[in-house]
Amino acid sequence: MFWAARALHCSTQRYERHVFRSCSQNNTESTGQYVSRLRQLATTCEFHDTQDEIVDQVIGGCNSKKLRKRLLKEHNLSLDKLLEIALVLETADHQSVKYDTGKPHQHNKPVEEESDDADDGDNVNRISDRRPPRYPKSRISKTPHTTRKITCYRCGSDHLASECRIAKDKTCFNCGKKGHLKTVCQSKQNPNQQDNPTIRYITVEDSSSDDEFVLAIDNPSHSANKRHRIFPIKMNNITVEMLIDSGSDLNIISQETLTKMNFEPKRFPYKGQAKSFNAPIPFKECCYVKIRAGNSETNARFIINPHPSITILGYDSSIELNLLRVGPDPVATTTTTERVNNITANSSKMNDIITEYSDRFQGLGKLKGVSLNIKTDPSIQPVAQKPRRLPILMRKEVDTELDRLLELGVIEPVSDPPSWVNPIVPVPKPNSSNIRLCVDMRAANTAIIREPYQIPTLDELLHEFNGCKLFTKLDLNKGYHQIELDKASRELTAFATHRGIFRYTRLLFGMSSAAEIYQREIELALTGLPGVKNISDDIIIGGRTEEELISRTEAVFERLRTKNLTVNPKKCNFLKTELLYMGHKLSQFGVSPDEEKVRSIVNLLPPTNIKELRSFLGMITYCSKFLPNFATVTEPLRNLLKKKDVPWEWTSVHQSTFDSLKELLLDSETLAYFDVNAETEISTDASCVGLGAVLMQKQKNGTWRPVSYASRSLSPVERRYSPLERECLAVTYALERFRLYLYGLYFTIKTDHKPLVPIFSSPMKSITPRIENLVIKAMPYNFKMVYQPGKFNGADYLSRSNHDKHITVKRNVTEDFVNYVYEHTLPQSVSAETIAHEQHRDPDIKSIIDFITNDKMSPKCQYFTMRHSFSIVNNVVMFNDRIFIPKSLRQHIIQIAHEGHQGIVRTKQRLRVKTWWPGMGPDVEEFIKSCHGCQVVGPLPKPTPLATTKIPDESWLLLGCDLVGPFPTGENLLVCVDYYSKYPEVELLHNVSSKSIATKLRKLFCRYGAPDCIVTDNGPQFRKHTEFRKLLKEFNVKHRKVTPYHPMANGEVERFNRNLKKTIQASIAEGQNWRQALDNFLLSYRTTPHATTHNRQNPSRAYVWTSNSRQNPKQQEIETVRIQQIGLSTGSKQKDSCQTSL
Repeated sequence: MFWAARALHCSTQRYERHVFRSCSQNNTESTGQYVSRLRQLATTCEFHDTQDEIVDQVIGGCNSKKLRKRLLKEHNLSLDKLLEIALVLETADHQSVKYDTGKPHQHNKPVEEESDDADDGDNVNRISDRRPPRYPKSRISKTPHTTRKITCYRCGSDHLASECRIAKDKTCFNCGKKGHLKTVCQSKQNPNQQDNPTIRYITVEDSSSDDEFVLAIDNPSHSANKRHRIFPIKMNNITVEMLIDSGSDLNIISQETLTKMNFEPKRFPYKGQAKSFNAPIPFKECCYVKIRAGNSETNARFIINPHPSITILGYDSSIELNLLRVGPDPVATTTTTERVNNITANSSKMNDIITEYSDRFQGLGKLKGVSLNIKTDPSIQPVAQKPRRLPILMRKEVDTELDRLLELGVIEPVSDPPSWVNPIVPVPKPNSSNIRLCVDMRAANTAIIREPYQIPTLDELLHEFNGCKLFTKLDLNKGYHQIELDKASRELTAFATHRGIFRYTRLLFGMSSAAEIYQREIELALTGLPGVKNISDDIIIGGRTEEELISRTEAVFERLRTKNLTVNPKKCNFLKTELLYMGHKLSQFGVSPDEEKVRSIVNLLPPTNIKELRSFLGMITYCSKFLPNFATVTEPLRNLLKKKDVPWEWTSVHQSTFDSLKELLLDSETLAYFDVNAETEISTDASCVGLGAVLMQKQKNGTWRPVSYASRSLSPVERRYSPLERECLAVTYALERFRLYLYGLYFTIKTDHKPLVPIFSSPMKSITPRIENLVIKAMPYNFKMVYQPGKFNGADYLSRSNHDKHITVKRNVTEDFVNYVYEHTLPQSVSAETIAHEQHRDPDIKSIIDFITNDKMSPKCQYFTMRHSFSIVNNVVMFNDRIFIPKSLRQHIIQIAHEGHQGIVRTKQRLRVKTWWPGMGPDVEEFIKSCHGCQVVGPLPKPTPLATTKIPDESWLLLGCDLVGPFPTGENLLVCVDYYSKYPEVELLHNVSSKSIATKLRKLFCRYGAPDCIVTDNGPQFRKHTEFRKLLKEFNVKHRKVTPYHPMANGEVERFNRNLKKTIQASIAEGQNWRQALDNFLLSYRTTPHATTHNRQNPSRAYVWTSNSRQNPKQQEIETVRIQQIGLSTGSKQKDSCQTSL
């Protein structure tokens, strides 16, 4: 918005330059003062070389002919040289007059009159348009031959008091009397008199720098022409209007402003000295405050003014907040359509509106009076999913995004246990170090009840904009985030991160019902405004004349202000003669088709083989009912299909037929108008070279007609995708290409790739990172996917036709995500080039590469059933998110993972994080069994081999339970210990029946959530057909019983019991209350650092709460980390946990 206001200001540039050219030196000002005044005038002229322009103006506008003649003799005259020459001449004139008359010369003395209302004393005001002399009078040397020194008792200058023009009619701020200034007042300082001068010029004398002009402050009566320099700045989350001043080196804020803000920052002494017309200004303190304007933020030093004044933002801070620029205006160097707000050159009234409603272009709004309630199906149980572990290097970017969303109020931390917990997928933004957080709402969407709400139809749009010749489109800034969710609905949006659980306070991208809810609320907010329609976050305004459109635009902005909604200036279009809506072009001539709808057909290349020809005929068969003489026209092409064992020959007859069919497909009688109420489907397909999609709708007579076509070629990287990934890419491409049609509608997607159906239908346990990213892009749309064989797929030929000459593929954000995973997967000491080279030499992997490239694989191949899990990233074959290791490198990779001579299980764990190949387990076992070092120092074989208990990835997944007692009072204790955090829970039992145990466990489950598994001994209370087993079945908890008389199999709880019994027995022996001693022991144990927890944290800190309502089995996620990080730096927790055995 600042730049829009700046553009309006630039329209007066010619006038400002005229004022500059007309400026001449006053009789009462020195050359230094004259130059200062020219500097001020030049700030709005935007000269290419300001100093050179000032030099020219001084030569032409100075009063001294002697000075002008002297300056014209100089070659390459600079401004500094000019001031030096002027100072010498003025000093000489001043001294010469004293020699001649004995009186000081009064003509060329630097004088600055104070304003008539300087004695108001009610506030410290804004900066004046003029500055003091660059070379103050104190620098003019006095000749030693002067016979006497005359000092004015009114102002302190060297002239007679009777001739004083400065202070003759002024009031002293010290004694209150007229006729002199405070600086020469002979009275004592009045303690009751407030030192509140009207500051005109302020200079700073700092020990670290030369004197510098900072600010001059006028009376409020002179402020009208500076309103365009006042800008709202966020300080301590409070909006403060600040004067943007490029001539100031300091930021100044008054104590009165801080008091009104109810803000008390930490203060520091200010060591600089500020002066105003030789009078010191009492600036004694400063503070450092974080300020924000738009998306820019900085920490700025503010000088605290004890007197009331407007807040002033200096040059440096204004530059850091992007409120000022140095150099040519980028808006002036672009065309009208390239400018931020797309405003035509003669739309001064529209500029006035934009300036008036500049607050609507800033920040994130929140729709007033609306708190959405998302309806859910109560029969669907909430699901708390595991958080997906983030790569270490990506956590900083996630933290930054979380902080940004928290500051905007879009998310909030969760303190109480939520019912739903969704995972997040951070996606890197193109050409940026920032990321975008995507919440995987697929599980929560199954419980959301959609609320159908229709988007405006084409007929409604024609009626609303009938006769309109000009259009404006406004884009609501981050539209969904401007609508608030009520507290109950926020439960659905909770997501887990490494910093804990957060939830959205606003509507979010990915919620299945978001599109229709958003359309309804924005439409209600704009109700009653003529010539206005919204489609999702786009607001379209139409007018028959420019005046009518401007009037309607102003009404919309006023409504937006009333509803507290903001727009994105970069996506707004003003005073346009054409606008696109749902594949149609709105203009003064009515509605016409958009060329993009048929661009894919226009760019179709003729088929090059029988397969492509068959695919092309299959596509046009979709429209055969609307093509006249279809059989006759297509006969030459169908004859090619009949010729078997004959070389392919494409003649001019075939080309003519092909061109005729393309023209028929483009005919208006073939293409249908889009109807939001009609049944809609899209067909997608992907080949080795391209993507294709067709949007179809069912007509009132029951036939299906195409509405729009889309296709593009694959980039070199995309051509190395697996077939499944290419088909996923085709779906997301179609959704993005037809977004204006499909957003908010329920529709069907038809694909000829059967494995694609379950991927989009329900969350899957193991998919590649690339597919995961593509699936997330499809979450905002409401569709069902069905399988349709390729011979009936209308998009098949669109995907196979080569469009390299016509289509430019944009950079794919998905590749940024996949490459990030790949770069953190390479094994230590093995380069990507080595792996790729050896993979191409491996016959088995070569067959996989051929499949990915040509979509062909024999069913007898051992990898046929898992063929869709392979992909190529940077020439390396991946199995899901792990590298497929060729045979020639497997021994080397095992050797790397076996560093430190770790055991079989630990070595397998290392390898499975990063790498994969069939038969990895037996290969590892054989390698370690033949390892000479392991055999020499290996432990003696034990009679009974012990199986290790794997430590879970998070808290409260694996519990060890046991009974302790009875104690002298006849009571027993139920002890539960979390295997991950070592956090204990102890419940008092009056009896040891299975029912009592189940009752206590139910309380724990309701408090913390149900675990995945419970480990107990083989006591009667834990056997089948007991209340305990019924409870586990209800919560879908696994039960693992240890071998009788083998307590080490449940080592976590048995070790805790030993300490517990010791504490209770000691308290009984000392005659203390053993229950109170138990509580003290638990408090101490939970808060004492534990040797086997992560980073040796205490159990309370190591325990991270997680919501686990385990009616449905939980899917385990695999974290992608560097293999060397799992090497020698294995934590003590894993080292000790391996000693725990079943």
